[in-house]
Amino acid sequence: SNIQDEGLKLLPEASSFIKDNTTIPLTRREYIIFEKLFNHQGAAITRDELILCFDKDEKMTIRNIDVHVFSLRKKIKNVDLVVETVWGKGYKLTV
Repeated sequence: SNIQDEGLKLLPEASSFIKDNTTIPLTRREYIIFEKLFNHQGAAITRDELILCFDKDEKMTIRNIDVHVFSLRKKIKNVDLVVETVWGKGYKLTV
């Protein structure tokens, strides 16, 4: 199913989103990752593609990405969203 139909609304200025009438606050970095996955739902996004979402001076690494995805997963599971690991590819967001 498409997340858009699940009543999910992004709040970029607040680095958060609303789903099922619940506001999920994220850190800025978690939000950047979430937004990229959300905009490409169901598609596997590589860690390198996620790194490209950040400014070069943030010096994001694959390890940083994994740490932020780990914390992101804990926050979004309350609203039945899952960031799946796609082996050999990266991550994808599913409902």
